[in-house]
Amino acid sequence: MNQTLEEILNVEAAEGPFAPGDAVLEQTLRDFIQLQSNTIAIATDLVGVRSVPWLSFTWYTGVVGTFAYPLDDVAITDPTNIGTQNYSTKLEKGQGRCTFLDAVRLRGESFENIDRQQLGIVRARADTIDNHILTTLYGGADNSVTATAVFGDGSADEEGDILSAMDDIFANAKVSGNEPLALVLPADKRSAILNTTLYGNVVESLGDHLKRIANLSIY
Repeated sequence: MNQTLEEILNVEAAEGPFAPGDAVLEQTLRDFIQLQSNTIAIATDLVGVRSVPWLSFTWYTGVVGTFAYPLDDVAITDPTNIGTQNYSTKLEKGQGRCTFLDAVRLRGESFENIDRQQLGIVRARADTIDNHILTTLYGGADNSVTATAVFGDGSADEEGDILSAMDDIFANAKVSGNEPLALVLPADKRSAILNTTLYGNVVESLGDHLKRIANLSIY
């Protein structure tokens, strides 16, 4: 088989009864971009995400009811009224486009350029997902805890501030207090979370310390 690497990589789908050949490759590329961007996005680890076949959906959950205790051995209770709350979701369209000029193929750089532009769309989609989820979570928070100082400053008590915030979450949310939590930090705070300190008789980073004592995941 006397084919160059470029010829092997430059695959063209055959014409079929359902769509032109390029449509198959385009759909494969779209599926790959969606899968990759969901994988590298951070915020998809914070909230549950799933693929759905509908454009809009509303679901209901019970939030109020009564439960009688204790009861006599032969006694029964009247039916309880269950209060419900509903949540609605809808899908919104997003799009990422790129154009490959003839000059790209003439320079013999088609595969490299296509690959990198494709990764550019993947990164942009992941950033959009992260921004949307993190902005929504931040906007929906009803409580806040005042920090001792800006995270990473010399006078800041990062451990105490984070533990105080966790107490506030457990005091106001419908949780048992044993759930794991997640901390999302800007990239420029990495040194503060990796800085080692003596905790008790163990020298470890603040990040490892919080993971150990509070089951905290850090992003």
